[in-house]
Amino acid sequence: MNRPWLPLIWSISLLAWPIWIAGQELPLMVVGSHYVKDILGYDSSEEQESIAYRMTSSLLGDMKIREGLADVAFVIQSSEAHPSTPGTANILLGFWGVFFAVHRDNPLTEVPLNRLSELLRNTRHGLNSKWGFLLPGEPDWTNRPLLVTFGLTEEDPSYPVLNHWFFQDEKVAEFGSLGENPADPFGAGSSALLVLPQLPEVDQGLRLLSLVQPGDSVGFLPSQENLFFGDYPLRCSLHLIARDISEPRTRRFLAEFFQSGDLEKLGNSGFVVVPANVRNQALLEFDLEF
Repeated sequence: MNRPWLPLIWSISLLAWPIWIAGQELPLMVVGSHYVKDILGYDSSEEQESIAYRMTSSLLGDMKIREGLADVAFVIQSSEAHPSTPGTANILLGFWGVFFAVHRDNPLTEVPLNRLSELLRNTRHGLNSKWGFLLPGEPDWTNRPLLVTFGLTEEDPSYPVLNHWFFQDEKVAEFGSLGENPADPFGAGSSALLVLPQLPEVDQGLRLLSLVQPGDSVGFLPSQENLFFGDYPLRCSLHLIARDISEPRTRRFLAEFFQSGDLEKLGNSGFVVVPANVRNQALLEFDLEF
């Protein structure tokens, strides 16, 4: 049956489609949000009019921002310099680190990074070490076995830092079994050197070690201040990057994120949060005051 009115209906539909699209606000595109979801419980995908994408690397998150394919990105960087894209807002949230500690009965207080690198490489190849390697001036410790205890796993955000500094970015098979890896690394004895993804509590009976870099005569303890200023080298940083800070959807997202108060919960997962006054100053630079 001939229906001459059908083309007219299709024409009206095609004309109305762009109008309907134009009347809808596109969803906010968020990448790298699993970095804060896994440790913070903050899930941007549950927000109305937003879509979250899990990224396999921070470089991809940067590329999505530069190419205009993402509005907001949570990006981890393990290098000192963070690439900046003109016109974007880059807000530093804080740091993860790789930390070394010993039992309070152990006299070690600092260790040169090159000696630490040699020790971890020896451990990787199954070579047993003794504490005289790090404590040559302590006769009672010379022949005591040195047990490397890993509380850090390959799933920790700071693992790439350990891999880059000590294993030259090679794939390390059976990372968790390189040294002694008890269920509770904080319960290790005085013969253990602990590799940790977070700063231990003060009442856990551990002494954090200062790391002495080549050419330096003094080392720096891991602390919020030393991580922030870069004096403690074994760190990676988490940034929030917004492509267009004037976009109303983006501003609503940032307002909810920074007003939630959940940033302080990051410390429960070993994250060292940037001081609130420093973060607020960064927000003010982009005319963001929450």
